[in-house]
Amino acid sequence: MVTEAVVVTTPTVQPYSDPSLRGPTTTTVIVAPPPAPAPAPRRPIPPPKRGLGLMIAGFSMFGTTYLLTAWAGAMSHDGHGGCNRTKHDCREMGKALMVPFVGPMLAAQSSDSARETFGLFLVSGIQIATFVMGVVGAVRYSRYKNWERNLAGIPVGKTGLAVAPMPRFDGGGLGLNYRF
Repeated sequence: MVTEAVVVTTPTVQPYSDPSLRGPTTTTVIVAPPPAPAPAPRRPIPPPKRGLGLMIAGFSMFGTTYLLTAWAGAMSHDGHGGCNRTKHDCREMGKALMVPFVGPMLAAQSSDSARETFGLFLVSGIQIATFVMGVVGAVRYSRYKNWERNLAGIPVGKTGLAVAPMPRFDGGGLGLNYRF
């Protein structure tokens, strides 16, 4: 609510001034509420986590565990793996070990030992966990690259063409970048 008040005051006469030159003084005072506070500056969107290390670690660990299991399955299939069962059972177990994720669990069905069953289930769990770790890292890396391509600069299009600010010692400028 804005209100206006008029204040009329009489001037004080100085001892050596001409009082006829001064008249009553009028002052207008406008009373208003204080201005609204300025909005807080918007913080830029933080970049997503990069995920490259998670992706590399997950897929390399999955590859290692799967290749070792498949190697053991191939050796068992060929009869060189120390399999103490019939040739047919060793071949079936070897075939099962060559399947990623669920293969070791399928091979555990024909196992007679609790240690061997536990080890095969553990290998299967490790394969699943490391593959999921690699996929999570790949998704994070993809989101980071999308953020880097579109939000770090002013997006111009989906082709990777971007205009980005370029600070310099003598001022600033704009840079045109193209990613292909």
